[in-house]
Amino acid sequence: MLERLGLEASIVAADPASRARLPHPVSVVRGLADVSPHRPTLVLLPEPPREEDPAANGLLDRGVPFVVTSPHDLEEALALYEQLGAWLEEDGRGRRVASEVAAPFLARGSALLARSRPCLAIVVGADPLVLAGGHSFETDLLQALGAESVTHPGESWRESMSAEALRALAPDLVVVAVEPGHSEPAASSLRAKLAPLPVRQATLDIDALWLADPTDTLRVLGPFVELGRSLRSQAAEPPRNCALPGASGRPGESTAPAANAGGARDPVPDPTSTSRPVLDGTAVGQSARAATSARSWSAPTPPAQSTSRKRSPDSIHS
Repeated sequence: MLERLGLEASIVAADPASRARLPHPVSVVRGLADVSPHRPTLVLLPEPPREEDPAANGLLDRGVPFVVTSPHDLEEALALYEQLGAWLEEDGRGRRVASEVAAPFLARGSALLARSRPCLAIVVGADPLVLAGGHSFETDLLQALGAESVTHPGESWRESMSAEALRALAPDLVVVAVEPGHSEPAASSLRAKLAPLPVRQATLDIDALWLADPTDTLRVLGPFVELGRSLRSQAAEPPRNCALPGASGRPGESTAPAANAGGARDPVPDPTSTSRPVLDGTAVGQSARAATSARSWSAPTPPAQSTSRKRSPDSIHS
């Protein structure tokens, strides 16, 4: 995230995988126990530390905040960029990057509003069967490309589902999503299980949607949406619904991400607070809905307006 914000020069140490992507050499840390000697002012983590972790508690006791960078959908990613920018007193930079990330989604969503919206299911796990939930990057992709997800507007990031339940939802197309570098033909094992639903496989780089350029991933999924649209037009009886049973909203209703996706922002950690600041990217922007992950930690109260010197963004990227 700091790289996308143009603040990679502030990184003083990183885990091996992150260090390999940096343009300049930094120290390597393999866990929170290695972090303290680098005296960071901010630590980025993929998930919250364990409450009993002595290294984490030592850093928190010194007032070093943790930012958990695991957004589940576009709304959370945009809010996280703005929150991180605000924490580093780079508000304008945070808002600019959030706008840049959202722009490709908005451009496509607006252009496709008048077209029929096919109903797709994106499978992210085959055994057991797991679908991308209503609040996920995969669903945001479908909406931006002029389609709907069978799981929208459900509140979950992931939905476990039986083959019978998925067949009952009758999507126009089932897309089995695999990560880049995945060589196994994941879709082949599901075709018989989900018959007569049409099943295809797509390689989707979900991290690129918010950490890099989403254009390629949007381009990859685009033909599958068009196939779903074609199958819908050929169907003798189009699907009766495109939502989980009991979900709000009407089938086919446009739900493309709004320009101000994220709504009201959660509080930014206060640099002067004595509380233990852990800002979780999975909880950011969710004030209007229940948290979708057991990993959600609330953020401390926001700081009062201050004219103090800008914080040094020296950080640990883990």
